[in-house]
Amino acid sequence: MPRALGHSRRGAADRLFLRRLSPGDAYELTGDHREAVRVWERAAEHCPRCPLLARLERAYGRGRPSRIIALYRVAVERAPDDLALAVAAACSSS
Repeated sequence: MPRALGHSRRGAADRLFLRRLSPGDAYELTGDHREAVRVWERAAEHCPRCPLLARLERAYGRGRPSRIIALYRVAVERAPDDLALAVAAACSSS
């Protein structure tokens, strides 16, 4: 897998994304929901991607829709050419 990431257009960003996503998933699997959310939030600040934002959306649940919408908006501002983020943002705000 490291070789495949090296050939990616965004190799360094992808490696950072995977390093941040995996520990959050590990915390979630061990039942440490709060730490999982912290890891995912920090990762979203640096490298917003749909799988990460979907995890945060699931973690926040229906109780914090304004926070979820804000996350997607910031993600789209940081990556305006990312069509997947734009579609996800549009779906989250409706």
